[in-house]
Amino acid sequence: MTEAKLNKVKNLVNDRVTKIKDPQHGWIHLQRVANFAKKIVKTLRVENKINVNLLLAACFLHDINHTFYSPGLLNYFLERRRLKKVLPKVLAELDIDDREKEILENAIYLSPYSF
Repeated sequence: MTEAKLNKVKNLVNDRVTKIKDPQHGWIHLQRVANFAKKIVKTLRVENKINVNLLLAACFLHDINHTFYSPGLLNYFLERRRLKKVLPKVLAELDIDDREKEILENAIYLSPYSF
């Protein structure tokens, strides 16, 4: 993923999260997740072995369902199902290529309930 495409992801997500009612899943949370991912990449010294921009895109998109659904237990327990409804539309809007789309979807669909 190019830097320009990552910026497009960030801009879209930032625009969408400004309208959500769930402060736990706002822009600051997404930035924190992305910063932790960068630290892990640096610690493991894998910067040249992975597409860091693609990893960061996954970080910024992993809670995109919260921009469509109200916060609460129902959204928490249906997170994976709701992500599968929402994420393909968002990725199509972002014009993500098929290979990157597959990687993002797999990573994000596996993220609910992971600590």
